[in-house]
Amino acid sequence: EHFRIISNFARTAAENGINMLLVPVFTPPLDTEIGGERLTTQLVKVEKRPRSYRFDFKLLDRYLDVISDAGIGYYEISHLFSQWGATAAPKVMATVDGKEVKLFGWETDSHGKEYTDFLRSFLKAFLAHMKERGEDKKCFFHISDEPQDAHLESYKKCKEAIADLLEGYTIMDALSNFDYYRQGIVETPIPCNNHIEPFLEAKVPGLWTYYCCGQCVGVSNRLISMPSWRNRAIGMQMYRYDIVGFLQWGYNFYNNCYSHDALNPFADLSGEFWVPAGDTFSVYPGANGEALESLRLVVFYEAIADMRAMKLCESLCGKEETLRVLKAAYGKDVLFSECPHSAEEMLRVRRAINEKIREYCK
Repeated sequence: EHFRIISNFARTAAENGINMLLVPVFTPPLDTEIGGERLTTQLVKVEKRPRSYRFDFKLLDRYLDVISDAGIGYYEISHLFSQWGATAAPKVMATVDGKEVKLFGWETDSHGKEYTDFLRSFLKAFLAHMKERGEDKKCFFHISDEPQDAHLESYKKCKEAIADLLEGYTIMDALSNFDYYRQGIVETPIPCNNHIEPFLEAKVPGLWTYYCCGQCVGVSNRLISMPSWRNRAIGMQMYRYDIVGFLQWGYNFYNNCYSHDALNPFADLSGEFWVPAGDTFSVYPGANGEALESLRLVVFYEAIADMRAMKLCESLCGKEETLRVLKAAYGKDVLFSECPHSAEEMLRVRRAINEKIREYCK
């Protein structure tokens, strides 16, 4: 039943343009109070032996099979170190002498030998397993979520401990401090859309972007308080600046702040006044385990469709001409810092792109 529901949610995601889902190899160390715990969602079973670890990937395989069958093509591996500084390990449950115990957590130094040895052992086994599946290159990795200025050295040390094992794979993280990229610590940064300008100016290749609760002024977002045209604007913005990926954390997060308790999303859309309403989820849980689309999810898919239409247009007449058509219809250059002020502005852009495509399809 659990996996039937996961399949439903994955299928709805894929039908709305989402092609990558989070894979909790260990319980994600996100939105969890420092020193606290959230519900265990660990797909990899661990057995600690006297001088080694044994990993069981059967549950992981089942999860990957379910979401790939539903149309998901890429796997976002959960963060390998804690949020807000990369100072600790994620919660890792393991069997020790026949008993299930918490092996690592907030009390575990992320730079300590014990966790480093464990993590390297896990990554070697995990990558070997994914290669057997023929899917290792579908995996995208995270070190720590949203590291700040003060966390740079800690983050760097964490990455260096495993960088050799992940050479050739994409390591990406949501962050807004340009120094992480400038110093070569993160090759695939994901800045939020209200701090993206330095990354655009540097012409970072393969750039992603994201937004969450803090992106409220001027920029695109899908919060309940925002009109649909502001949500949809992200499509033409991503096309204009060659953004290759969009990271959205809140697909079905039904918890309050720090994940102390689960909430009824039909009654509370703000995580008990933790974040602006609409930030934490884009689908509602249906009575039969179905994922019910929010208007915000459907509109964001329209944004993706706009971007794809512009890419099609580009394939016919080139990037420069497509941008000319876009700017003429919009009436000004497209910026991340400004969104349309009406539905007509957004619809006018799409009509102009469609007409340009038709010129080549007669």
